[in-house]
Amino acid sequence: GREPDPQPTSMEPPRDLVTSEITARTFRVRWTHASGQVEKYRVVYYPASGGQPEEKVVQGTENSVELNYLNSLTEYQVAVFAVYRSSASEALRGSATTCKFIFGDDTGECCWECG
Repeated sequence: GREPDPQPTSMEPPRDLVTSEITARTFRVRWTHASGQVEKYRVVYYPASGGQPEEKVVQGTENSVELNYLNSLTEYQVAVFAVYRSSASEALRGSATTCKFIFGDDTGECCWECG
């Protein structure tokens, strides 16, 4: 009877990445909390076609963040890391595509159902 490997509870990544509230310039990323004592979440995002990664850091009690100053009609790759005292988890990955920017409409709300 070999002992089962202990679950690495210390460095669970967050789960269930969801993107919402997508406009031409912004979108919101939310996730399900990682288990354990998460100090912070690091959210790294960059255009899928290549570009400078940017990041936002939120407290470990938060589970969503708005990404802003984005380019319109661009697919963004997103990676969320749970940051623990000694190290960080694997990334939870996802992507979202911003909307077309309509001149004069500053919100650039997505209009998937229009037309």
